[in-house]
Amino acid sequence: MNIFNLIAINIIDIFILYFNISILQDQYYSNKRYILFKKDKIKNNLFLYSLYIPLLIIATILPLYFEFTSFLALLLPLFSLIITTKRKLIITRRSIILLLVSIIILFSLNITYYLLLPYFYIFIESTIISYLIVVLISNLFDLPIEKLIQRHYYLITKKKLASSRDLKIIGITGSYGKTTVKYFLKQTLGDINPLSTDKNINTPMGLCRFINENLSVFDHYLIIELGVDEVRGMKKFKKFLKLDYAIITSVGMQHIRTFKTLDNIKKEKQSIQDLLKPGGILFYNADTLEILEKKKEIQYVPIKESDYSVLDSNTIKTNETKIKLPLLTRHLIFDAYLSYIVSLNFISKERLCAIMPNITLPERRKRIYQKESLIVIDDSYNINLESVKDDIELMKQFKKPYQIVSSGLAEINNNKDMLKTFFEQLNQADSIIYTRKLSKSEKEIIYSLKIKDKIKFKKRYIKEGTLLILTFGTSTTLR
Repeated sequence: MNIFNLIAINIIDIFILYFNISILQDQYYSNKRYILFKKDKIKNNLFLYSLYIPLLIIATILPLYFEFTSFLALLLPLFSLIITTKRKLIITRRSIILLLVSIIILFSLNITYYLLLPYFYIFIESTIISYLIVVLISNLFDLPIEKLIQRHYYLITKKKLASSRDLKIIGITGSYGKTTVKYFLKQTLGDINPLSTDKNINTPMGLCRFINENLSVFDHYLIIELGVDEVRGMKKFKKFLKLDYAIITSVGMQHIRTFKTLDNIKKEKQSIQDLLKPGGILFYNADTLEILEKKKEIQYVPIKESDYSVLDSNTIKTNETKIKLPLLTRHLIFDAYLSYIVSLNFISKERLCAIMPNITLPERRKRIYQKESLIVIDDSYNINLESVKDDIELMKQFKKPYQIVSSGLAEINNNKDMLKTFFEQLNQADSIIYTRKLSKSEKEIIYSLKIKDKIKFKKRYIKEGTLLILTFGTSTTLR
């Protein structure tokens, strides 16, 4: 193989590594999540990836006998580039370090292979596993550095929070409903002007940055969201955070792939009580969670749907108090009621009853838009199975025909029971537009339910009736 091929392969490798680092970044720099993503990609495109074998034989064997075919050495890296998932890399200090380290490692290996094993260079270098291993090694290499940096910011954040002696912190966790409850609390506690994290900032480093950049001596109340998607994830927040109030919203099968079991999810969510100060209060959804190990120094407030009665689509009643809400679905009503109960610790009942009818929803969480004869229901942010049921009932309150745009359920590890329930719900629409390629498990469910003809992949939306958008992830936008 000549030097030209080596240079060309290294250039192609830069692009492949760029996209792989962007995938790692999208998976929160978790090697485990990155491997699972790659595993799914290969599993769902098995035929395409199997083409590596004949290409490998051609690119390795032919140049041994016919020197003019040495250009075939470019086949495998080009093929790798074609089948690599394309993601845009968000430029950060960590992403740039990982990209540079990956390039240095791969280039070093390329040159070594080229000098020592020129005939088998392509066989060793240009395989999927090579890029995978390089990215994983780079991330492991960077991990000690990241931990030192994180420790530095944890200490700064801890000192800043400690200097705000009158500050009361409300922390929210749960499988779903976190951002909605946070958004509601921001409105119900408007009279005391709380500081609240933007959008879905909920990682330890994300919170550290927000607190260090935004918290001032004039802030007396802070509302934050704690995102946990793996066992022992809550311990990271303990390094810099102490809560006065904690909230556990609905708990379910979200992130079942990384948690493995529902029991793990429940244990991890209830571990937010370890962040509470002595005398702190924990509000939790008792319909989806039972606190197994309670602490004497903490006050527990279980909240259930049976605590109130729904008089109509806009009014609930509790303890002789009628509360009007501009909301339409069961889970939104519960989230609003949960926010109401928490807010009673700061705001009078009379004032809250005046505020509640005017609360609004966060973007991409069941917001309703209307354009001429078309009604659009936008629930396009990380949907879950329970939310889908609500969305379908909401859709059916409006006019036909019904059309659903969906990208499936996120991180369910191809659980067939969940998939079946999901597609049974979708089947209530007149047509379904799927925005990504179906997995093998999804295909099996669709054929068993006999709804294959109802699912389309072309983005031709109806101009009248009701359009329900059920997608997941931050890349989906409503246009």
